[in-house]
Amino acid sequence: MLRVLTGKEILEKGIVKEGYPQPVSVELPIKKLYKVTFSEVPLITNEKTFLPLYEKVKKVDGVRYLLEDWFVYVAELVECEMPSNCFGVLLPRSSLLRCGIIAQGTLIDPSFKGVLRVLIKPCIAVHIYENVRAFHLIVFCDDREFEPYRGQWQEK
Repeated sequence: MLRVLTGKEILEKGIVKEGYPQPVSVELPIKKLYKVTFSEVPLITNEKTFLPLYEKVKKVDGVRYLLEDWFVYVAELVECEMPSNCFGVLLPRSSLLRCGIIAQGTLIDPSFKGVLRVLIKPCIAVHIYENVRAFHLIVFCDDREFEPYRGQWQEK
């Protein structure tokens, strides 16, 4: 039977090693930010995705990032190790939306191991502090094992 883990259970199982437990999620911090430069056109095929180039965003005063309006950014969150009987969903916290940031979460497949990354696009210039809680990780687990993730983003 499929069930949702509590934030505390997500941390206790080691799915992520850091975050802020909530009743049905863990809030995850932004660890690094990259601006998508589009100096090369991305290419998506059925076999492989070729990403655009990223430029690391520097902090303006040692603790804050300035996100320019209408640019596209990739936020690096935390390491994740999803069990084979679970899958996860990343959703933006409402604080991002209320500040004019369009944020896109993603599905995290069973057995995925690696750094979680998400797309954000501010509609207005916004300052974001280092380690700000930005996304909810919701984890669903079942009694059965799922087919493991074997995509190109899996850490070897």
